[in-house]
Amino acid sequence: MILVMTLAAVLTSSVINIHVDAAPAHRVNTIRPLRDIGVGIDSDPAGKIPFLYSPARTRAMLGAGLGTVSARLYTELSIQDWHWNPAGTFSDARHQQGYWTSSSSLANPPIVDSFGYALPHRGSTRDQGDDDDYSRIDDGNPRTYWKSNPYLTQPYTHEPDSEHPQWAVIDFIHPKTVDTIRISWAKPYATRYLVQYWTGGDAIVAQASGTWHTFQDGIINAGKGGDEFIHLARTPITTRFVRVLMTASSGTCDTHGRDDRRNCLGYAIQDIGLGSSGVRGSFHDLIRHRACGGNPERPSDCGPRQTIIMVSSIDPWHGAADRIRNGQDQPGLDMMSRNVITRGLPMMYAVPLFYSTPANAAAMVQYLHGRGYSLNHIEMGEEVGSVGLRELCEQHRDGLLKADLLIASDGPRIAPDQATLFLGARGGHELGSEMTVHYGLL
Repeated sequence: MILVMTLAAVLTSSVINIHVDAAPAHRVNTIRPLRDIGVGIDSDPAGKIPFLYSPARTRAMLGAGLGTVSARLYTELSIQDWHWNPAGTFSDARHQQGYWTSSSSLANPPIVDSFGYALPHRGSTRDQGDDDDYSRIDDGNPRTYWKSNPYLTQPYTHEPDSEHPQWAVIDFIHPKTVDTIRISWAKPYATRYLVQYWTGGDAIVAQASGTWHTFQDGIINAGKGGDEFIHLARTPITTRFVRVLMTASSGTCDTHGRDDRRNCLGYAIQDIGLGSSGVRGSFHDLIRHRACGGNPERPSDCGPRQTIIMVSSIDPWHGAADRIRNGQDQPGLDMMSRNVITRGLPMMYAVPLFYSTPANAAAMVQYLHGRGYSLNHIEMGEEVGSVGLRELCEQHRDGLLKADLLIASDGPRIAPDQATLFLGARGGHELGSEMTVHYGLL
């Protein structure tokens, strides 16, 4: 028979013939379709979750024949904290702000809908969600700042902060010539840090493709915070990426005060300028300071976009007013787990991790066990850029992942009110398949 399949890329213009031997004696592995070919549940338009998972529409989804359900987290891709249970508490309950923990109490009503919350101390220009937020470093606002995740510091890791350095990377998209940086620190600030430039491929998505080099005068061992103006090199350097690598903190407290020690851990940057020094101390800043993020090479509704800055981590501090209301609701745990779309099979759940607190993640696991829901895996946060995927494939290429052909399937729902089975859209290739079938054995 001839199968037309959609692959991740167009291979060649000729037909590839694949011989499939289904003899039981030659079996390599066993696939149980309902358990091994699953479906993902992701974010949905605001207020539409009961409608989308109504009995009639669930029956249509089941008609696709897919089995095990995996709950995805659009909040992680969008750099948001997830209130997986709308009932819960902020660390600063009086002001309805701080570090959030959803309630694990089973006395609350079943969770049908849940919500993401933007992070006011976000440092990254880009994200893998709607890509419509912005870095608070180069937004041009002197009252905002990026702050790193306090849970990556010694009081929580029990390891020196130098073993978990934090960073901010400026990406010019196209190489620029620089010799000077201005860093306007908020609190806590870095007392030891390096300023480095990159040679190689893409420093963010292909970190093994090049090398970071410290500028000649880019070693700072006694940072004092405030505005630091550093002449980095006698000879200007042309590069696409520049990194500030932080290894020791002042331990001073941010604008939220000293009542919560997390406010005093990590690093905070209010603004960065990067460019070249001229005569008489003039400074030509190449960074675009705008409250408009996303892809700078794509048209926007907010005007010229800011220069891309990406950061190592983000403080999950936020407030009740930061709730996302533009159509990114997450289906509730009880609605998903009790829905017939699971076919009674164990689910895979993703707990909030990258942009939340350990307490919030632990409370979610406690809730799932308290409800008695069947689960097969707990995923530690939604994948962000598939970090480590190449290494995993290399490690297991001759064992767990040994195969002649890998078919990857992923994609969006075409319409919110229509169940969609999407098998990729990056090119088509015609495959000839020859199968030897032993009836009664499959």
